[in-house]
Amino acid sequence: MVSKQINLAELHPAQQEIVDSPARFKVLSCGRRFGKTMVAVDLISSHLLAAESAAYFAPTYRMTKEVWQTLKKTFAPGTKRITEHDYRLELYNGGILECWSLMGAAAETVRGRKYHLAVIDEAAIISNAEIWQAAVRPLLTDHRGRALFCSTPRGRNWFWQLFTMGQDPQIPDWQSWQFPTIANPYIHPEEIDDAKRGLPERVFKQEYL
Repeated sequence: MVSKQINLAELHPAQQEIVDSPARFKVLSCGRRFGKTMVAVDLISSHLLAAESAAYFAPTYRMTKEVWQTLKKTFAPGTKRITEHDYRLELYNGGILECWSLMGAAAETVRGRKYHLAVIDEAAIISNAEIWQAAVRPLLTDHRGRALFCSTPRGRNWFWQLFTMGQDPQIPDWQSWQFPTIANPYIHPEEIDDAKRGLPERVFKQEYL
């Protein structure tokens, strides 16, 4: 079985809290180096091990490479087929991973797919909500799929609106979290202090708090 061959990285407590939440739509607004990518990798891995389909979206293909390389290496023992130029991985158990850029024509190419999970990384960089609403959200319809939005905040944009939904107890399908960089126990506190001394207050708050 594929699951017996796969070893996943151990999550720190804040990451585990997010992964364990039963919410269908999760919004993660965190400081740099909190470990947002590892949350994404863990959730994607869970769906692949369950023989389901997952899609990882980032603003550019260059930004997808870390997750693509990590998952390709992690699932190498159970991989049936890899298509490098399409960033597509198929497992022997039927699990499928596809990585996409959300810039330009690539955002249109994804139409017609269907997934059990969609992850949108660095969501705040994406200019508006239309890509989520018109391109990605319909991909979850067939399987009543789930979604994870990860980003460092960038003002009161559409990502902030999703975060606000996740704070509303009247919308139980949504949940949001805000963690500073220091919530990652593997980051040395002195590094945070150095950044605080060397950066403008606004930048420090946005990137680290």
